Amino acid sequence: MFCFSFDFELLWGLRESTLNKRHYLNVERGRETIPQVLEVFSEYKISATWAIVGAMFANSKSELESILDGSDAFDSRNREYLREKVGANESDDPFHFARSLIEIIKSTDGQEIATHSMFHDFLTSSRSYESRLHRDLSRAIQIMERSDCKPVSIVFPRNQFQFSSESVCRELGITRFRTNQPHWAYAMEKKSARNVCARLYRYLDAVLPIYKPSFKQVDQKRVHSHNAANRFLRVSESSVINSLHLSRILGEMKQSAMQGGSYHLWTHPHNLGINPKGSVKMIKEICAYQSELLLKYDFRSVNMREW
Repeated sequence: MFCFSFDFELLWGLRESTLNKRHYLNVERGRETIPQVLEVFSEYKISATWAIVGAMFANSKSELESILDGSDAFDSRNREYLREKVGANESDDPFHFARSLIEIIKSTDGQEIATHSMFHDFLTSSRSYESRLHRDLSRAIQIMERSDCKPVSIVFPRNQFQFSSESVCRELGITRFRTNQPHWAYAMEKKSARNVCARLYRYLDAVLPIYKPSFKQVDQKRVHSHNAANRFLRVSESSVINSLHLSRILGEMKQSAMQGGSYHLWTHPHNLGINPKGSVKMIKEICAYQSELLLKYDFRSVNMREW
């Protein structure tokens, strides 16, 4: 099986970064790229999961302010961020709101809307983690349901999945989880995967056959709730690097299909904004190759809900 997922977060996912004009440009171009990607998915009948930050469903800043009724450090931080960085609505601030794009995604066949937390807070290192996670996801589900979306899948911010979170998620009806490869450079829940050496390793591994990801065998009798990501779609301004990276992805897709396994590719829309034309071209080639593998090896396209 072939799964494609997107962490759709706009600037909510970049709050820890020192932003410059290029960040804003990538987010803006990423927004423009989403309808083009959906057209490609429709052409090739590709299912995909869009894990979306809950705050992006809001119609206005005041709607978000009304949700923050707590007094802990996370709510205080988010109230300050809203006051200083967030505009009134999507027309005023397309870098924090995305209701119009969410509606386009919803209306496209095969596209699943999942949650990516409420405000993209990193709760894993906090005390009372389970209770804070429950409150965060309850808020995300509440605002998503106003748009007729009931998430059953989750991608944690920065892929920091922890098994201790699973019971909280299941209590709220979330039963599908994107997890990580069991390798020191890809296990994002561990500090070792978040240093400079790990980032360099992942960058090199994107174009060179350094690490061989696991293509777990798919048990057809049940749906797997843990869906490990195999590869991050890393778009570059360089056509040479993109070509090498694409060859790596297509080769892994074929290996997975031949083994009767699964392959999970993921990215961010703002990463596509680095090179919009090149990213759409890469995605189209990936989708066309999936169609070939479908005919030859029954390598089906599914989203996380369908896994």
